[in-house]
Amino acid sequence: MRVWKIISHDDITAVPDEMAIARLSYDCHFLASNSDKKNLQIASFNQDNFKYKVKAIGYYHSLPIFDIKWSPIPGYLATASADCTIIIWRVEILKNVDGDDLINLHIVRRLCGHHKPINTINFSKNGTMLVSAGQDATVIVWNVLNGKAMRKYRQYVKPVTSAVFDPHGQFIVSTSTDGYYRITFLNGPKSNRMSYIVARYRLMFVQISPNGRYLLFSDHAGRLVLVDYENEKQVRQFVRAKEETVIPGEFAFAAPNYVVHGNGNSTGITIAHCNTGDTVEKIQTDSPVLTIDINNLHKVGVAGLQDEQLVFFRIP
Repeated sequence: MRVWKIISHDDITAVPDEMAIARLSYDCHFLASNSDKKNLQIASFNQDNFKYKVKAIGYYHSLPIFDIKWSPIPGYLATASADCTIIIWRVEILKNVDGDDLINLHIVRRLCGHHKPINTINFSKNGTMLVSAGQDATVIVWNVLNGKAMRKYRQYVKPVTSAVFDPHGQFIVSTSTDGYYRITFLNGPKSNRMSYIVARYRLMFVQISPNGRYLLFSDHAGRLVLVDYENEKQVRQFVRAKEETVIPGEFAFAAPNYVVHGNGNSTGITIAHCNTGDTVEKIQTDSPVLTIDINNLHKVGVAGLQDEQLVFFRIP
């Protein structure tokens, strides 16, 4: 039987209602979250009992943090903010005389290139590139090692809501509130970019399956749309809610073949089989889900809720 647990965020610092973000490090030893809207908070994390303890707080964004992502390169992560900047952080881990972790946060560099708030960021598989999606209708691919913008794409007329790399680093997929998604090949000519429309609704998030075969989109009407990248056909839909407009909560692929998502304006987390769409398990929550992060190596997930709580759960 799966162990799962709701732990109040009150004993740390309140997470804002509009954006409760929590991300697990690749080794599952640390939890990054946003506190007091604009601060980065790093806590040690025990995956056996789901307990965490704050070790460091970074105060260098002037407006709320909209996304946090750990780098595949150990000891680094990035934050994106409404202040139009991205900060690359180095997490220095030390030990005190009792053997407990001590953490120092260092700013490696600040990335400036958007002129409106940044919605999401994602690292490439090797951690050397970062892609950002902005409300200025721009997608920027960054060289993390020197902080320079490698490519800047102005492909939309409305805000870009998300952008991710494919597992092989050959292209990025981005979504916009204009209802389009785009596949952009990083090393090809401009004519090598493709564009498809999925729905008349605003597209909110996109994820690529670990094997690179499937694209999963969410829209503002409560649907998750699974698309086969190879033949460009829709495979199925996961209906999260029946409301006309829903909370655009995140979702994630989970190994070996699951999709984990919230349920729109309703409470709860659903784990569904990617191939069949069948529900594997439902986890009750006290309020709607805003963010979801899955550590596939350790089969642990964390969801940030609208009521400032975190839910930890295990993947089958």
